[in-house]
Amino acid sequence: MQIWPEISFYDLESDGELGHDFHHYRTQFSMSGADWPMPMDRLWYSYNIRLVHFIVFSTEVYFIPDSDYMCIQFYWLLDDLTKANQNRDKQPWIVAMAHRPMYCSNNSTDDCTGWIIGNKVKHGLEDLFYTQGVDLILQAHEHSYERLWSVCKDEVVVNDYNNPTVPIHIISGAAGSSEGANSLDEGKIWSAFRDKGFDSDCQR
Repeated sequence: MQIWPEISFYDLESDGELGHDFHHYRTQFSMSGADWPMPMDRLWYSYNIRLVHFIVFSTEVYFIPDSDYMCIQFYWLLDDLTKANQNRDKQPWIVAMAHRPMYCSNNSTDDCTGWIIGNKVKHGLEDLFYTQGVDLILQAHEHSYERLWSVCKDEVVVNDYNNPTVPIHIISGAAGSSEGANSLDEGKIWSAFRDKGFDSDCQR
């Protein structure tokens, strides 16, 4: 009996594991060729599927006491993106994925609003992803859906998706949670579409 799918399963950690050194995540999932439990410096990885180079990175390293992992990941990302750009003839698209978004227009105190913590993820990675030509950034955490225009440094570069020169951000955090949906604020100029559509029945 087959108990594991033939198609690979790619996962990333979230803020739910922060208080336990990601113990649940690192013991439930493992990377090929890595020790078990998964070492902290293997929480980020990349892979190619057809025309796309996918990068899975950790936003949670910006919220743990040991800042070394933030630096280790940054230089890993720089190296990976440099190699990906040398391979654009085979994988012309670069898509990055992580848990917490850099931008959001929710009425909350999360990092992406900048209210309390102060945009740690955006300040840590926005310049890198811009200069290395990342095309799309997929994120979650917020209990809502939001698609942004091409934005950098809080400024809209262009309000369409025709050959954008900066990354497009999509927050797809509306899959379901017992916590319910986030409320939306008055909106931002860089927000192309948003919806707090949410199905709390997904988790009971």
